[in-house]
Amino acid sequence: MKPLATMCPNLLPKVYNVKSLPRVGAAYDDNHALDQKRTVCLPVTRIALLEEIGRWAVARDETPIYLLTGHAGFGKSTIVRTVVERLFASWARRSSSQGMPN
Repeated sequence: MKPLATMCPNLLPKVYNVKSLPRVGAAYDDNHALDQKRTVCLPVTRIALLEEIGRWAVARDETPIYLLTGHAGFGKSTIVRTVVERLFASWARRSSSQGMPN
């Protein structure tokens, strides 16, 4: 019987020098991202998730890292902006009602 390499040479893995592979520029354009209007979650969406993250953010006994994962376009950045905006608004209300400097 012939060796597999001689019968089906296309099935064998090829070894490439990484430096010789073609390259493309980064798809992420941070200048474009800075120009975009950043949004928060719509009022009646992601209620349970936002409440869960909000409770985690103010809890003293929780783990220090909340890992939010998902595919591109899932809305991770929008969720984080929403949480931060809500926490900041809550902090601002408390500090102004207690006469604390901003």
